[in-house]
Amino acid sequence: MRIVIVEDEALIREGLARTVGKLSPRYEVVGTAADGEAGYELIRRMRPDLVIMDIRMPKMDGLDMMGKLRQEQIKCKVVVLSAYSDFSYAQRAIQLGIVSYLLKPVNLAELKNVLEKVGEMCRNEEQKDKMFSRDSIFWGILNGKLSVNTELDNLVRDKYGFSVKDSAGLFMLWLGKGYESRKWQACQLLESVSEHDARFDSYVMEMDDKNALFMIVYNQSGGSVREHFQRSVVPMLVDRLGNPVLGIWRDLGNIVDIRPAALEFEKDLRWGLVLDAKTMICKGEIEKISTPPLRYPLGIEDEAGLAVRCKDVGKLARCYEQFHAYCTRFTHEPAELRKSLIRFNWAVIHADGRLFSESVSEFQQISQCISTAVTWSEIRESMERFFAVVRNEMTDDKDKNAEKEVSGMVQKAQKLIEKYYDQGVTLEEIAAKLFVSGEYLSAQFRKETGVTFTGTVRRYRIEKVKRLLLETQLKLSQIADLSGYSDPKYMSRVFKEETGMLPSEYRKSVH
Repeated sequence: MRIVIVEDEALIREGLARTVGKLSPRYEVVGTAADGEAGYELIRRMRPDLVIMDIRMPKMDGLDMMGKLRQEQIKCKVVVLSAYSDFSYAQRAIQLGIVSYLLKPVNLAELKNVLEKVGEMCRNEEQKDKMFSRDSIFWGILNGKLSVNTELDNLVRDKYGFSVKDSAGLFMLWLGKGYESRKWQACQLLESVSEHDARFDSYVMEMDDKNALFMIVYNQSGGSVREHFQRSVVPMLVDRLGNPVLGIWRDLGNIVDIRPAALEFEKDLRWGLVLDAKTMICKGEIEKISTPPLRYPLGIEDEAGLAVRCKDVGKLARCYEQFHAYCTRFTHEPAELRKSLIRFNWAVIHADGRLFSESVSEFQQISQCISTAVTWSEIRESMERFFAVVRNEMTDDKDKNAEKEVSGMVQKAQKLIEKYYDQGVTLEEIAAKLFVSGEYLSAQFRKETGVTFTGTVRRYRIEKVKRLLLETQLKLSQIADLSGYSDPKYMSRVFKEETGMLPSEYRKSVH
């Protein structure tokens, strides 16, 4: 407990300082002052837990000093020390919230009891502060574990200057698969937005299970904060963080509505599939969007089926281009878009069931990824996998067995991937070893192998994970490290996308 002593009599002041310091190692006298003005400056600077002060002192008496400090919201505990027992002094001291009133000469036992009482009060308040910190309040409301009532509202209002009954906003920033690598930068950007805008206060929450950051925007005043986020904040975040990034806004009748708004997160998120990345997803605006049914000529499915039976990859690609044109001609309900794409893919597969019989499980995994996609980049990645399998199956046996002509550069890249895939190797690192740009290597790698660089690294890592799951009893964190993943949660998510099950489920199924 940090203590300041303000007393004009030097012998009493110095004696008290020595005595208090000897009573317990928990007591620390952080400063003394001989008059009210010096005490006022000392207390403002040191912010002690307890002030032991005389009433009558030169320049400014103790009660005036404390009154001035109270006006500045400095809420240290006070023990009044005086030779005067006049009721008017005691009455005013009580109004200033003193803990105790001791008369000179001070009785050692009484001083000890008073210090123990103040120490207990400080410990209780510290515990209460932890229980009702901003962290515990916002997280408690979000998780539904904090009961909001008048007492809590008054406490929040007194301590933080806002009410849980005030209107607010919830901004949700989805970072997708790049969440772990971009989370810190995104937090810094959001905190900077709040620091440079006096119209609101904010609190940022890391929602690891959703790959998102939630920003509670409260104490709003002056101008439309939501419009500011739409016009300036979301475009800035997309430019700084890169895609995929989605910004979602929910107006809250009061801060208690954080929980129901958060539960609608996935429902709002799906609109990222049809809106521009720099367009903030907002419930009120979404409800105004006209979403006509997605219709495309079924003849496209017939042409795609014919292309499969004729093993004409080029014609099949053109069918998908036509299908994509119908999908993007108007704004359609996201769920309908995904459903239509999955249906079209299965129409292609069923055109020659025997041709794709060995790849059905992989097609099912791809369909699962499409069904949960919230951006076109995720759709594109899934379709790249789909076409890689389809092309492979549609290739004639002669072509399958023929060795593909691969340039020396790509062969070296393949060997480097095989050597370093489990060390977190990146496209840029391998490109640097081959003295070419990452963009050029990526384009040539895909052109010559039919598979993306990322997809190749991913396959090596997943096969390594499978082996370690089968052959060892290592923990997932250890397996992730040995396979080139910095985050076991991300590894589990990728593994499920590839195999349709979590690593723990895969290990159980094979044992």
